[in-house]
Amino acid sequence: MNRRLNRVSQIVRIIEHQKEIIEFRLREIAQRRALELERLATLVKELQANIDQFEKKLNDSLILSSDEVAFLFGTASALFQKIEGKKRVIEGIEEEWATFQTLFLEAYKKKKAVDIVKHKMMAQEMKAETLMEQKNMDYLTLLNWSKPC
Repeated sequence: MNRRLNRVSQIVRIIEHQKEIIEFRLREIAQRRALELERLATLVKELQANIDQFEKKLNDSLILSSDEVAFLFGTASALFQKIEGKKRVIEGIEEEWATFQTLFLEAYKKKKAVDIVKHKMMAQEMKAETLMEQKNMDYLTLLNWSKPC
């Protein structure tokens, strides 16, 4: 019975290790997501600055040269593309997060189930030991009763 209990304990340790690895990956993914969100916010600020610059130049002079318009439009277009790219990266990170959350939940359920089995086995072992001890005590009591006084 001890071998079975040892084997179950080993399984618990393996599952716990898997769970820790998944937790580590979830933290790493969360950090990557936060970093990408910061980068996205920076790009949005740059785009807003570009739009503000365009509006300021338009207010300062009613006519803009084609070079100025091309530069401002090109910059804004490049920023829009970068923003869309960051959004796709963040979506990919969030999909990865969801996958690892599912894996974490499965590992948690496995660990809980194996813990239940382990506790049942320990209870059975304790019960068997208690019965063996009671049997020995009964035997000793019978030996004492059977001795003549």
